[in-house]
Amino acid sequence: MFHVYGVGGRLYSGGAENLPVVPVQRIERLASVQQFMVDERPPEEPESLAATPAPPRSTLANDAVAAYGQAANPTLAPKRLPRLTSQVMTTTVVTVQADATLAEAAAWMLREHVGQAPVIDERQQLVGLLTRAQLLAAGADLEMSVREVMVSPVPAALPDTEVHLIAKVLLQADLPGLPVVDAEGGLSGFISRGDLLRVMADEPALEVWA
Repeated sequence: MFHVYGVGGRLYSGGAENLPVVPVQRIERLASVQQFMVDERPPEEPESLAATPAPPRSTLANDAVAAYGQAANPTLAPKRLPRLTSQVMTTTVVTVQADATLAEAAAWMLREHVGQAPVIDERQQLVGLLTRAQLLAAGADLEMSVREVMVSPVPAALPDTEVHLIAKVLLQADLPGLPVVDAEGGLSGFISRGDLLRVMADEPALEVWA
């Protein structure tokens, strides 16, 4: 189950199929705010490594068949697959205030090593989500408030939401992650694309996404 929050409070409660989300516009990285962003480019490989040929197709095919065989055979598959958001989410949530400046928010996010953060108002209620894209969209005007550029309304998941539904909403909304809230709307966690990728890497059985 999902909720949608904006500056006016909760706007929607229900399933993923009717979730009113607006895709986030992709924005090019701007030089004026690169000082606040972590360089995510992988280090250049030495020539000796760069020249190493890719593994043969037969090896990759064998890995795929092995993963499928694990999923099809209940005796080989993991006994407890992480199906729910509560099993995957990060419980330590880094938030930013809606009335903070972008310079303050960018510095805080960099210090905490996060690329996105739920935005809360003076009542500590969820009102939006701040991402790197919104920081970059602001250009050189880092004195703007977070409230002016944040994603809002923003979808939020409940802890008992199945992870495959989280993946669906992230794709539809083009967001890097979703806040997780309890029944009263209080923040209880955050689930990112990285969290979902870890599930896929650690639990290759196909039934986790069924």
